[in-house]
Amino acid sequence: MRRLTALGLLGAAHQLLQPGEALAPYAVIGLVILLPATWLPTRLVLIAGLVGTVASVTLVSGGIASIPGLFLLGLGVARLGVVHTLDRRTGQLAAVLTLAAPAAAAAVRRQYTYAPAGPFATRIAAGAGLLGALAYATALLLLLHTRLGRSLSAVLEPLGRMALTNYITATLAVTAATPLLGLRGSARWDIAMLLAAGILVVQAFLSRWWLRRMRYGPLEWCLRSVTWWSIVPIARSLTPAA
Repeated sequence: MRRLTALGLLGAAHQLLQPGEALAPYAVIGLVILLPATWLPTRLVLIAGLVGTVASVTLVSGGIASIPGLFLLGLGVARLGVVHTLDRRTGQLAAVLTLAAPAAAAAVRRQYTYAPAGPFATRIAAGAGLLGALAYATALLLLLHTRLGRSLSAVLEPLGRMALTNYITATLAVTAATPLLGLRGSARWDIAMLLAAGILVVQAFLSRWWLRRMRYGPLEWCLRSVTWWSIVPIARSLTPAA
């Protein structure tokens, strides 16, 4: 409860710099839906998650509406311990990718050929985004089980462990750079993409550097301390083991 409340307050402050950010909705939906769902059977959680996710892109237009279903699917999958058996599921991941990749490509093509003002435009876009995310996630998981896996993990793991800090600092960086680069109200997507890539590279190096010295990212540490309502040790011990 404290963790989600703190996340919601941080998200509310973040909204001032980035309207439409994700933390506040995550916190509210976590309190209203995810927390009560922890008392439900796993099968019911998975069914509700699947129905909610499909409904979010077929009946409405995705976005915030897709969060409850995805949260419930995540809870159900976590309960089943799937994350701990991914090394034995490469065949299943490949099957999902084989289905998701062409479906995502078809959805994206339909998105760009469908009239932008059409009644189903936003739903098609939401479906394309969801299928694209599924294809991306399964492709990445498969890559992590190849020879490239160790190198990818070395880059992605620090970024993931400091995801909250990186999310907020990226907003601060973009907010500071926008007037300098003349991006406000601009359609210069090339400059915006270069800025995003630059921020990501810097964050990858800084995250790795920080976590060599500290157990958690700065905001991750704050959130953990609020969750446990005590100051959690953050510095790594520099004393060599005996």
